[in-house]
Amino acid sequence: MRSVFFSPSLEMNMWCNDPARTKAAVSAFVHGVCSLRQPESHSAEFSPEDLNIGLSEIFRRAASQIAASRAKRIIHGSLISSNFALDGRWLDFGTVTALAGHGRAIVAPGSLDLWSQQASVIETIHDLHFYLSKYLASDWRLQLVSREELTENFLEHFRVRLQVEFLKLTGLPEAQLHQLDNNCRQTLWRIILHFVTCDSDTPYLYYGDDRHGMPLQSGRYATTEIMRACAVSASPEQLKAELRHSVSDHTLLEEFANAYWSARRQIIATVDPCFRENTRIGIAINGLRSNWNLQGLYRREFDGEVDKVRKYPDEVGAYIDSTVKYWSSVLADNSEPICLQPWISSRQLHLSEKLVVTDDAGPLTPLDFDNLIGSLKLSDTERCSLRNSVRSAMTEN
Repeated sequence: MRSVFFSPSLEMNMWCNDPARTKAAVSAFVHGVCSLRQPESHSAEFSPEDLNIGLSEIFRRAASQIAASRAKRIIHGSLISSNFALDGRWLDFGTVTALAGHGRAIVAPGSLDLWSQQASVIETIHDLHFYLSKYLASDWRLQLVSREELTENFLEHFRVRLQVEFLKLTGLPEAQLHQLDNNCRQTLWRIILHFVTCDSDTPYLYYGDDRHGMPLQSGRYATTEIMRACAVSASPEQLKAELRHSVSDHTLLEEFANAYWSARRQIIATVDPCFRENTRIGIAINGLRSNWNLQGLYRREFDGEVDKVRKYPDEVGAYIDSTVKYWSSVLADNSEPICLQPWISSRQLHLSEKLVVTDDAGPLTPLDFDNLIGSLKLSDTERCSLRNSVRSAMTEN
């Protein structure tokens, strides 16, 4: 993008004017984008097709990142074009913070709220396409993917990933979501979206200072509590009983409990019977972990901890290591093998892509699960529900 406030010094003798810098930047950008598809190739081997595929990949990754962060209750606050990398990762974390819920938080003056961050990427697509159209070589310019197609593809992938990321909050594994009956999947998504957005139309401010506190609940429903209840429930009836005070619309609750348990049973049915009890506990662990209390990552709390540690330089390294390990285990994607050691202190545990809980000795036994439950920081209700899940899993077909 053009450096609006760039003003060369007299020593530069104006050797690099604005159009020349922008043209050079476009050339470097094209090389970087094409390298996403062909990392080992040289510039002479790249084609307009490589550029088009690379551009689509950049914004596909950006869509995935924003969708995942929304479900995980993390907001960047300043997703301008210079703040995300070609591989989709975020840069510049000065305004990033975790949130208590999925409400429409605004974390910096003039920034977009949690539910509008994708609009920044759309603006970037339009700006980037303008400069590529202006400075690419003519033969490449004629073959450049249209701005409308890039935007449409970005939004479509964002919608798909947003649904997947929120369904995963219930502990259901992504690898099996595509096997669900479409009506069941769409019903579950529709109700979860209602839980998340109901009565949360008004944005709220959280700048990480004393002026704005973190609201524990920004809408009608405490979505994280609902998702945790799903994860540790042993039956639709138990889930409805657990949520009867949280979801006053009993018709909606009935539909939600039935849709969730229909999806859960469909997924468990795809697993080898020998591992079904493990799969059920894997779902419970992921549901609990995905809806964990993120207070330690609220900007005010996190900055306060950093300020304390800075006074003791010898402890900074250990603090960084322990913090990264702990929060990585909490925020890790549940479709990949996950090391739960920092989150569960009792032993080294992993969740495979099929949600089988294992350690180095192989799949865990019900006795291992009982010890595992005792090591988690759960409420009495959640601990009791999880123990019941272990018992009932042994009798599941």
